[in-house]
Amino acid sequence: MKFGKRRGDIPSEDDLRAKAYDAAIVRRLWKYVRPYRRMVLFSLLLLIAVGAVQLVQPLLLRAAIDGSINEGRLEGLAGIA
Repeated sequence: MKFGKRRGDIPSEDDLRAKAYDAAIVRRLWKYVRPYRRMVLFSLLLLIAVGAVQLVQPLLLRAAIDGSINEGRLEGLAGIA
């Protein structure tokens, strides 16, 4: 059975998984999101910023361990922290 073949058809679980992106659904959703588009765009920007900050944490830990702790200079940890 194809997804949306007839009006009364209920899509199977396989049909729903196969269709990951549907432009018609996105257009319908956009009608409801449009009044809040600034908030949605701000949230997307924050999502990208949080992802970038989470990538920095392992780099700081590496610098702390490889630089200060291995060399026995614990005063260098204050700057990294």
